[in-house]
Amino acid sequence: MNRRKELATIICAECGSLTFVPPWRGPNGRNPRLYCNRKCYEKSLQRKVERVCPQCKQIFFTTPSVVEKGKGVYCSRACFDITLHARILDEKIAALYLVEGKDIADIARELGVTGMSIHHRMKKAGIPRRNRSESSRGERNGMFGRTHNAQSRQKIREANFIQFSDPAARERHGIITAIQIAEGRTGKTNNKLEQHFTKLLQSLHIKYQQSYRIGRSIYDFYLPDIHTLVECDGTFWHADPRTYPDRTKLSKVQQKNVENDARKNKLAEDKGFQLLRFWEHDIYHESDQIIETLVEKGQTRTEVLWLNAKAQRRQRGLFDDANFAG
Repeated sequence: MNRRKELATIICAECGSLTFVPPWRGPNGRNPRLYCNRKCYEKSLQRKVERVCPQCKQIFFTTPSVVEKGKGVYCSRACFDITLHARILDEKIAALYLVEGKDIADIARELGVTGMSIHHRMKKAGIPRRNRSESSRGERNGMFGRTHNAQSRQKIREANFIQFSDPAARERHGIITAIQIAEGRTGKTNNKLEQHFTKLLQSLHIKYQQSYRIGRSIYDFYLPDIHTLVECDGTFWHADPRTYPDRTKLSKVQQKNVENDARKNKLAEDKGFQLLRFWEHDIYHESDQIIETLVEKGQTRTEVLWLNAKAQRRQRGLFDDANFAG
């Protein structure tokens, strides 16, 4: 009886030679053999494979045979146990948050950790977040029916001052704000003055864009059809000269806003925009005058564009003045 028919064949991972082994040591056995003899095995130990532990991010070395078996992923058993525990924890958090509908604060109390820890685990595991305004509305909000006392408000002010005294923190928040503005997520709600002006534009069927950004400045409205910017200035905040004729008695906030308005005027002029400023009193009580101004600016803008087009066509010799009516 030929016993070789009962044996399995393997290819040595080191020298590539064929070797006959018992079935349980074959490729499909419970303990596969990778080398033909001890010499090849010891030789393979001299060749190390560099790996990076996904848990601790440390570099470690292992043998090719371990990698071929699908092992050698973690540098130690401790890192493997941490990852396994984290995976089980992520599944539990997902079940509590997505299936049972619990809030992050409730999950943190149940697991005995902080809410920020749950937030980081959800972000790392890719667990989708619910709308924050819905999850923290009403009695679910930790501050529902409560207010900060004077001591807490003072601590919040001090913490904000310390945070924004760091130039890196200011730059980081500036980048976040720029991204939010670019995506239309400024969080700014239109005041009543802008809402009233919006209704006025809609009644005239004028196309407009709110919170139009030029460089670092944001203008209240942009009217693309007439290439015009519009600013709605409040009587107090922007110091209407009819109400505050003495400019030397303005508050610090008013002075700052007046200087900012002058800077935005110059920026709009340098960029080739028309800029219209309407005061609060005129928007509420002199809407007919504002309508006339908008119509007049629109007609003026149309005439300017028409004259520019005429000059360009004349330069190209497309028509003569004698043959052009108008």
